[in-house]
Amino acid sequence: MLSLILIKTIPGKEVDVIKNAKEILGRSILEIKGEPFIYEFTGPYDVILCVDTEKLADFREVIFRLRQLPGVIETISCIAIK
Repeated sequence: MLSLILIKTIPGKEVDVIKNAKEILGRSILEIKGEPFIYEFTGPYDVILCVDTEKLADFREVIFRLRQLPGVIETISCIAIK
């Protein structure tokens, strides 16, 4: 299940959220050219990552873990349908 997750953070916490997300999500973060797809962005969302999970339950666990990270204010999920 391929998904983009957009994360709004407390200002100044973007780098910490990225580091912690890499640690807790590990292989769930999709790699592109050998690098995890998790980046700091400008705009309404501060961090965007792409995850690939086997089942909906796995995706729910990813979202649960992300929402527990210090500095995360909000998440929006966009699940690929095709």
